[in-house]
Amino acid sequence: MTDSDFHRETVLSVVGSSERATGPHLRFEVRVAGILADPSWVF
Repeated sequence: MTDSDFHRETVLSVVGSSERATGPHLRFEVRVAGILADPSWVF
């Protein structure tokens, strides 16, 4: 996706439980050119 692919209505994530989670949580990842990247530079 590029910056132009994002709009106010764009869903960026969903919250849910998986595996052995004790409650809902949000998991996200940052990819640059399709490669997993360290998200700390975003914040």
